[in-house]
Amino acid sequence: MHILRSRLVTVTCFATLFSLLLIAAIPALCLSAGNNLALMIVSIVVLVGSAAAVPLLWIRFAKLISLRGVTAAIERDKVYEADAIALCLSLSRRKVNRRIKRILHWHILRGYFFDGKLIHPTYRLGASHEITCPSCGQSFRDTEAPDDICPFCRKSLLD
Repeated sequence: MHILRSRLVTVTCFATLFSLLLIAAIPALCLSAGNNLALMIVSIVVLVGSAAAVPLLWIRFAKLISLRGVTAAIERDKVYEADAIALCLSLSRRKVNRRIKRILHWHILRGYFFDGKLIHPTYRLGASHEITCPSCGQSFRDTEAPDDICPFCRKSLLD
């Protein structure tokens, strides 16, 4: 939960900052129009940059918030079955599986491995596990797919 909290704080700070910059850039652009070319250019750059960054930052914030329940179930409550987590959180198993994969892929929880049904704590560094691709059904070791792409069908293992 510590990593998730720190990422939430970081994303919230940046999202708030860029939201405020977006709001401040509009009157700055209006006031500088025709009077101060340098301020007008800076206002346009800030406005465009903020307009692009704000939605992305708030979407990232929402994704991180959605991971809180699953992270707490695994780390605090020690629930390691995807079905049990889905039942506790009133979510579909598919959503829970996707969130577990995202949590592990984003390194929010370290020292765990997910086989599609169970979350296994790994106590040895470099421990290797058997994975079955959800797209093609092929089995392989997780060390064969360090980028979360199936080595057989080349589809993402996170979908």
